[in-house]
Amino acid sequence: MQPMTGQPVEGTPTLAATDASVAPRRPWWREPELLVLLALTACFYMIRVTDLSVRGEESRRGRIAWEMWHNGDWIVPRIQGQPVFFRPPLQNWLIALVGMVHGTVDEFALRVPSVLAILTLVVIVYGYGRSFLSRLGAFFCALSLVSLGQVLELGRLGETDSLFTLFLAGSLLTWKWCRNAGVSARRAWCWGYALAALATLTKGPQAPMYFVGAVTIFCLITGRRRELFSRDHLVGLLTGMVLVGLWQVPYAIKMGPKASIDIYFHDVGPRFFEFTVGNVLGHML
Repeated sequence: MQPMTGQPVEGTPTLAATDASVAPRRPWWREPELLVLLALTACFYMIRVTDLSVRGEESRRGRIAWEMWHNGDWIVPRIQGQPVFFRPPLQNWLIALVGMVHGTVDEFALRVPSVLAILTLVVIVYGYGRSFLSRLGAFFCALSLVSLGQVLELGRLGETDSLFTLFLAGSLLTWKWCRNAGVSARRAWCWGYALAALATLTKGPQAPMYFVGAVTIFCLITGRRRELFSRDHLVGLLTGMVLVGLWQVPYAIKMGPKASIDIYFHDVGPRFFEFTVGNVLGHML
């Protein structure tokens, strides 16, 4: 029997040593790897972001944003006062807001929303990766995304691709991230559908199809069929519908049912009309 002298017995860890060995892990958002990622991404996409001339559809998106700002109509996208039916207006809203702060709608206002979308996506990919990967694994997942050729090309332009990727990929990753972290199913569905709704307001009806299709296949493969018919899923679906409806209902009241369809399908409709098996296989190849 050891003597009860009040002194620590040799070879026995002290309380201070035990506390130090179980010190809480630093939160993932404070890890140096994420800070390095954000610094690299800012260098890739932000430096000389205004040097490229306005190109492609940037001028069209900028004009719509400018008219929203100056005419005060944030519901109906217009060019020279006439309604246009290209895409829902989320990107135009963001460009207009940056323009209001910046003082003008120029290359900077056109492209800053895209750059911020890429930076936010880096955080989501790294955080999701850290729910099951090491710091190095999550670091290279996010780095591989921001170093892809097409992301480097379009991520610093005033195109919808960066925002659409942020919201659509964010919907899928956040939904699965919540599952990995043990967050309630209702929150997972609400986050997923909310981000899918923002993707819908960015580019159109592809977003809910992608989100619903992916999570449905996942639930079927993993034996979670009941979740597809749960109350939590219904609450998430209603959340997404409400977010889209905040713009869609006023737009439909102003423009009518035909315009409400045209805003989603006028730009992409011909792709569906020309749909053939040969076209799809050629595109895939």
